Amino acid sequence: MSVSLFTSLILALTWTPTLSQFFIRRKRGAEEVPEETERGHDEDINRLLAAEEASLGKFFLKVVTFHEKWLRRASPAP
Repeated sequence: MSVSLFTSLILALTWTPTLSQFFIRRKRGAEEVPEETERGHDEDINRLLAAEEASLGKFFLKVVTFHEKWLRRASPAP
């Protein structure tokens, strides 16, 4: 039973994000977003990420970094 749970965890951490990235890709020829709106959106995201990273504890930051590293390895290159 523990092997099943561990396998399920590994698949959930690797395949789920990869498959969602595959299915949610922007279609070619989709409407372009104006650059001004895109830049403002990027700035908002960067501010939110900076605030989130500042609030993380050291241990949780290590967990997030570890998870991000393995997700990048599991995801196909664009």
